[in-house]
Order: sequence, then C-alpha cells, then structure tokens
Amino acid sequence: MNVVVPTTMPMTLSQKESIGILLSRLQAINPSIKRIIVADSEFHSKTQGATGRFDRDGDPQVPVCFVFLDPISGLEYRQFYRPGEPTPSCPINLGPDTLFVAFTAQAELMTTLALWGIMPSRILDLDIEWLARNNEEYTKEEMKREAKNSRNSDEELSPLSLLGVCAIHGIATRDQAHKDEMRDLILRGGPWSPAEEGMILNYCAEDVYDTAALLAAFWPKIQDAYYCRDRIDGLKAALHRGRTMQGFAWMRHVGIPIDVELNDRLSKHFNSIMHDLYAEVREEFPVFADDDSFDIAPSKWKSFLESKDWLNNPLHPWPQTKGGSGKDKQGNPKPKNKQPKRDVKRTIPSMALVYPELKKLSTVLEIRSCTKLGLNFPVGCDARHRVNFWPYGTVTGRCAPSSSLYMLAGGSPAFRHLAKPREGEILIEADYSLQEVWIAAVLSGDQAMQKMLREADGYIEFGEMCGLIPRGTMKRFIAEYGREDGIKRCKKQYQVQREKLKAITLGTLYGKTVYTIAIECGITTKEAAALLRMHKRMFPQFWLWVEWQVNETLATRKIATKLGWQRYILTKKERDAHKEPGQHKKIQNSLQNFQMQAHGSEMLRLACIYGAEAGLTLCAPLHDAIFAVANAEEEAWALAKMRECMERASRDLLGVAIPIEFGVVRYPDRYVPAKKPTAILVWDKMMSALQRAEEREKAGEGKFSAAS
Repeated sequence: MNVVVPTTMPMTLSQKESIGILLSRLQAINPSIKRIIVADSEFHSKTQGATGRFDRDGDPQVPVCFVFLDPISGLEYRQFYRPGEPTPSCPINLGPDTLFVAFTAQAELMTTLALWGIMPSRILDLDIEWLARNNEEYTKEEMKREAKNSRNSDEELSPLSLLGVCAIHGIATRDQAHKDEMRDLILRGGPWSPAEEGMILNYCAEDVYDTAALLAAFWPKIQDAYYCRDRIDGLKAALHRGRTMQGFAWMRHVGIPIDVELNDRLSKHFNSIMHDLYAEVREEFPVFADDDSFDIAPSKWKSFLESKDWLNNPLHPWPQTKGGSGKDKQGNPKPKNKQPKRDVKRTIPSMALVYPELKKLSTVLEIRSCTKLGLNFPVGCDARHRVNFWPYGTVTGRCAPSSSLYMLAGGSPAFRHLAKPREGEILIEADYSLQEVWIAAVLSGDQAMQKMLREADGYIEFGEMCGLIPRGTMKRFIAEYGREDGIKRCKKQYQVQREKLKAITLGTLYGKTVYTIAIECGITTKEAAALLRMHKRMFPQFWLWVEWQVNETLATRKIATKLGWQRYILTKKERDAHKEPGQHKKIQNSLQNFQMQAHGSEMLRLACIYGAEAGLTLCAPLHDAIFAVANAEEEAWALAKMRECMERASRDLLGVAIPIEFGVVRYPDRYVPAKKPTAILVWDKMMSALQRAEEREKAGEGKFSAAS
C-alpha cells in the first residue's frame, strides 16, 4: 500500500519557519540539498520470541509500515507492508538531495535496507544530536540511570526516548501507555484488520509529527565545536554523525556469524559450567562466603591477602577503601575502617598483573559479573548474533554495547570462540595497530614518536631507544629470519620487556600515575618513574601538547575532535557536587586521553562508513577493530577492500595510513582470540565443564541448578 496525503500534523507557523530556516542553512552548506524528509517506521522480528510475540532479540527486521513527511510542502507518504504482497518502491528520493531526519535513525536505516537494500545519503539523527548536546560525564550518567529506571514504571519517561526529549522541549505528545499499547499490537504480528492497520499507520505518523516538532525546536541548539581553536560548523558535524549511522545499521543488518549449536549447549548448561569453574577457584581461593555463594566475603578476602603477604607488600600494597567517617556515641570521629578493595572490574584485574595467579580468579569473577542471569547472547533465526552497539554511548564517542549481551565483549574474551563463519564463508578481523599511539604522535606533531612508530614494532623500538633492549635487536632478527618471521620471533623473545614498554607507552596516553604503571608492569614505583622520565625526555613535543590540551579544556570547558564530537566540562565546584564524600577523582587524566580515544572512535566510524558504501559485509566493531564476513571465493577482494577503507579513514583523519593487522577465520574453524591466552585457557575449561555436564545429563543426573 502506498498513500500520499496532505499531512494532518498541526504545525505552527514558528515551526514551519524554523524548518525553513534550517533548509536555507543546509543549502548554504551544500546547495544540492533540496528537501527535508522526517521519517519513522514500525517493524517486528522475523520469528516469535519466548513470550509468543514477534520480539525475538537478534532477529532480522520485518518492516510493517513507513511514514515520510515533508514538513515544508506538507505532503505525507504512508506505506503498509503485507507479507506476500509486492514491496512498493520507496516514495521519496534517498539520494544526496534529501536530508533524512529521524529519532534513532539506525532503526529506519535497517528498515530501508530490509525493504530496498539501500540507505539514505544524508541523515540527521536527533537522538545522536541529543546525546551530543548533553555530552558531559555526570549529565550522561544521570540520563542513563533515569532511562534505566523508566523501564520499570509506566509513569516515567526516559530522557533518552522520543517522548522524553519532546517533553523536555515542551512538546505535547501521546502518553507512554498509548505507545506501549500500539507496540504490543505491532509485536503481536499480522495479519491485522483494516482498522488495526489504520491505527498502526496513525501511530507511526504520530512519531513522525513528534520528530518534526522536535526538529523545529532543537536544531538551533546544535552548537559549533572548536578543535584547537578552529571552528567546526555544528550542522556539518551533525550531518557527519548522521552519516555514521549507516555503518552501524549495516553491521546490525548483516549480523555476526555465531556457532548456534554450541551457544545453545552452553546456555542450557551454563549454571553447571559456572559451578564447575567456581569449584576449581574455591579450592585455590578460600574467599567466598560459603560453598554456594558467588560473592567474596570481606573478612575472608582480607585474611587471604594477609596469608599471601599481598595486603601490605611495600612494593605493591593492595589498594584499600577510604573507610567510613562516622562518629561514636560521644561524638568523637571513629577510626577509619579501611578494607582491601575487591571490585571485579578494576582492582582484581589490575593486581593480577602483579600477582599472575590471580588471573584465574579474575577471569571467573569477570564472567560471573556479566552473566548473572545466564548466557544471553541474542541470536536470530538466520544464525546471526545482533546487538545494539550504542554508538556515541560514552563521552569519548566510543560504542557502549551491553557487556552481558555482546558476545565479542561479554563477560570474557573467551566467548569470542563462539564466532564461527558458516560453510562457504570467512570471518575477517581487521585491527588498527597501535592506533592510539599513532593518534597521539600525529596530533601532537611529535616527530620522534612518529619515527618510533614507523619501525617494525613501536614497543620494541621504544625499548631500544631507552636501553631496555639492545640497539639493533629487531633489525638483526629481520635480517636472520625475514621480516614477518623475524618480527614474531623478536616480540616473543622480548615478550616480558615488551609488555612493560607497552604499559608505559599506553599509560602515558591515559595519564596514569607512576603507581598505576608500576602495578600494570609488575615493577617497582622507582622503575616506573625512571621509564616515565625516559618517555618525557624522548617525546617532549607530545608532553607539551598534552599539557596545552588539558589547560585549554579546563579554561574553555570544552574539548572536541577534528570532526566535531564535543565534550563539555562542568566547573570544579559543579563536579565536586557530584562526587561522593571523600572522593577525589581528578578530571585531568580523562582530558589527557580524550583526543586519542575520541579520534580512535572517529576513525573507526569513518572506516565503517567507507566499508558499508563499498559493499563490504561488515558485522561488528570492537574498540579499534572491525569484523566482516565474506564469501570464501571473495577473500582476496574483501581483504584488499577492507585495507583500502581503513587506510582511507586514517588518512582522511590524520594524514597517515596506520598499520592494520588482519586475521581470517575459514570454515569450519572458529575465531580464537590469539592475543588473549588467558581467554583460551578459560574456554578450554568451559568446554571440559560442558562435556561433564552433558555426561551427567546423559547418565540421568539432570542439570545442575544453582542460585544465580
């Protein structure tokens, strides 16, 4: 069904004028833009989920309807899609003469891909622009908390939802109950009666009207950004951010190939597997409350550290809490009851670098922290794994997918073994090598750092520069064994030294202290201080640039990338008001690292755009790496095109082509995280535990059921 009707949207004169001014501004930027189209679509999953509704996570999208509105001409285009009927052609031009406006554009781009195999050329995503406008650390965290809490109440509106953002801007909308009712109707699946189809189309149109009203109110708030005092037009930056949604929509449309059979077996017996893993660590680490508990008991944890002489080790004392600050009955301050920290995300993994035997405990705790409700990696009916990557989810613009849902980063790198191409297919991993160090070297203009990175291995070269590795070592290995084999052998022989050099090289980017570097390198603070002094002496231009960046940001309370992703900074007084009593979190470190992290994000997004436009079947991002699938006979083309797109992205952003490391998985092999040896060991233990669980089930003993 394809219907063109005059819009029933009650646009005010000021709203029409605002959108007209926007079009004029856009045409000043690019005269080829002729019209603005506001759009929204409805869809459901291809198969039914556990609830019986068509809401299965990870499934491909099945379009239900689309509504397009030209807010200036007043024309509205409505389409409804019925199974078995021919798909009508797209009623609007998706080319460069049309600005496609949506709230959370990924969904609409995935719908255009499902319907017509194409995506709009120019995109303005009001959801991303709302995130950009509120890109301040505490504001973003507060909005995320409010959004999470709103899921548990029909009365609250999420500040990240269309209705919530409209409410903030004084735009009257339907209530959440009506939205929930209509979503239930759509997820029930068809066929729908003519009356129900009309209700669904009207509901979709209401979202379009809300989006158009929000566009009129919000676009003037899109601010210009400044990179090193050079102005970046805010609208140009917004159009770029909208364009990046093409890459993420394309990756979700393709999906990650996953070993469905093994994933189902792991999910079925996951409690039993975790019980076996915990049984092993319980013997070695008597720190849990009881035999059935998965939680560390504070008193047992302290006793364990004391028994190992780790608590007060003068070289590497165990980090402790600040302790309480209460008063006794007489009003006198109580002595601070400090306790050794035991958090899974930071302290234990960091100290495992000093005390390697902790790695086993750290890995098991990490898996447990992300899989408390079992193994829940969403898998579609087409044997593809799909999640929302939440682009621009952090202040640096990095993706922020759920750690409990994203298989490539969920709980432990061990789960990456589940990635497996299907027959006749390959899985490609393309990883920027030393990306953040390259960004630091180029943006700072430090020629010595750039020269170091042009050598065969930047970390080995740094070791040779500061005398930890004999000068000329890498050249001798290459001369004796050839370039590729020589580099591998050299890195292996000097693995210990290289890890320390890597920690100091990356640690400087993050603004890490001597104490932190000492922990991560497994060296004394005196040795760490000496390495840090060497780094400052060898790369003075980098350190001068870093100091300027931090001071400029604190003065202007803004910092941005070359492509306009901007972070806002509160005053010190405002930041302190958000901190817990006694907390002394400094902002300088995160500011020092912003340019490296944020430009790394920009580079990855550019590479995803170029890859999607080139027809590469990209399927996932992972920090500074991109995964793609391809037909086995197209391996050479896919690898060459992937290199071309990623090198183009780094050249466009930095002016240099950053080296790229490739890995190819061919059917029937599965992905193996070779750089994560602990993950490989954990995977082997999980496979052994799975085998035991299945043997018990076969023998009639049933599955182990433990408290989650």
